[in-house]
Amino acid sequence: MYKLLQIMISSSEPVDEDFPLTPPPPIDKKLIYNHAPRYLHIINEYSESYARLDSVIKEFPDSEAIIQRLHKMFVDVADVRDDGTLRVGNGDAQLKLIENEIYNVILNDAGFQADEVPEEIINQFCVALIAVAVAKCRVLLSPGDDDAAA
Repeated sequence: MYKLLQIMISSSEPVDEDFPLTPPPPIDKKLIYNHAPRYLHIINEYSESYARLDSVIKEFPDSEAIIQRLHKMFVDVADVRDDGTLRVGNGDAQLKLIENEIYNVILNDAGFQADEVPEEIINQFCVALIAVAVAKCRVLLSPGDDDAAA
């Protein structure tokens, strides 16, 4: 994940000026469906980082492995029924746990140099990576995935 962060930081690719400053509708709906209204605002605040990461991750060779790891992080914190199926839970709390885990993965990377990357940039990256994973349907449930959500 740290390598992806480095690529995002060094990316000179400008963010598309037509990129909306609010999350795309599927992310918006998924966050509300999963009881994550705080992250709706947080992702909205970091929409430029999300747009940059979304364009960079497409070219990153290990992107699928990162998205799979994020899915596992989600499953680790998701609410699960007795039959093993996932159900909607407290999305804000789940995403906060995932954000903290991403942050710790970066800090514990052997190549990480604390003096080279400001903490705010790491925080922006963590939120942007969560937004990418939510958009790719690997984190949180999609509306209709959980008939008992309410």
